[in-house]
Amino acid sequence: MLKFIGALCILFSSVIFGFVWQERFERRVREIRYLRHVLKWMESEIVFRKLPLLNICQKIKKEAPYPFDHFFDSLQEDLQKGEEDLASIWLNNVMRYEKKWALKKEEIWLFKDIGQTLGKFNRTEQGKQFALTQLHLEEQENEAFLEKQQLKQLGVRVSLLFGLLFIILLI
Repeated sequence: MLKFIGALCILFSSVIFGFVWQERFERRVREIRYLRHVLKWMESEIVFRKLPLLNICQKIKKEAPYPFDHFFDSLQEDLQKGEEDLASIWLNNVMRYEKKWALKKEEIWLFKDIGQTLGKFNRTEQGKQFALTQLHLEEQENEAFLEKQQLKQLGVRVSLLFGLLFIILLI
């Protein structure tokens, strides 16, 4: 009876591990979509409403989900201090928070790159930079979605099989 309960616990924990592994792929797609949304929002605020980045960060952090809310909060605080230029503040904040995101290197690079171009061009050129970044992020989102679809059930199935293998080895 005790072996049976132990086997069920092992099986249950291995399936839970599979769901957690699968969530990472879903989270990446959500974060890319949110990143595209934020960049579109920033573009409209900068190009059309002509708001400063400090005010934009204040608006975004109120509505942003975790961990992006912390990123924009930290960005706003660093901009208020005014000790560094915008490009280095953006880069430092991205590097500080990139471990909390499910984004891959390509998406992180695009996010770093948009920070390097902020404030260095006129509004028209800035709009073109945002559009180009949006295009690249759309490609990354499609790639992430396809990867999620391919690996959707694989994580749960593989973890279930490893759980069964581990139970067989213990018995």
